[in-house]
Amino acid sequence: MSTIESIYDIPLKSLEGEENFLSKFKGKVSMIVNVTADCGNSPQLETLEEIYKKYKDQGFEIVAVPTNDFCGPGITYNEYAENGISCGEDAKDYAVNKYNVTFEFSELVTSNPHETWREKRNNYAETHELYKELTKDSNEAMGGNFEKFLVDRDGKLIKRFHNYTLLDYYHKNVTEGIVEPMQNQDHPPLTSEEAYNLICSEIEKLL
Repeated sequence: MSTIESIYDIPLKSLEGEENFLSKFKGKVSMIVNVTADCGNSPQLETLEEIYKKYKDQGFEIVAVPTNDFCGPGITYNEYAENGISCGEDAKDYAVNKYNVTFEFSELVTSNPHETWREKRNNYAETHELYKELTKDSNEAMGGNFEKFLVDRDGKLIKRFHNYTLLDYYHKNVTEGIVEPMQNQDHPPLTSEEAYNLICSEIEKLL
């Protein structure tokens, strides 16, 4: 059983190697996002930056935590097509150069990928304590890049948003009958605009 009182107390280095990176966000509302470079979900970086700028002066942060758990052929593209990213700098450089993001990045870690991803990537590295804590209540492994975890000022997880939340493709595929709706969701498939409004609403409740 976890004895962690605050997610902000979990040891994690910044991209630059600063220890206890998460502690600097104590007292703030944060959204923790597992990021990579140049994948199908990467366009969300633009919207995440928009959300960050909208609320940062009210005590809101976005914390980008790079992982390479959902990368490789057919998932990531161009120079990252074969093996994904090799370090956190890859994720930050891509985000800054393409989407002008200004929020902070941590070191590269292993998240909590679903077993099918473990097998596909031959990745059996231990899940970082941060992602153990973020996924423990739902007992649901992660399914892709850009899952979003909303954390309150006390370091408690409040909401978890799927990796596709700020994109239109899932809503489009469901409405067109291409895929079946995912189970165990507390809302129907959302458009990117609806998802943006939902996330903003949840952030505002905590600020």
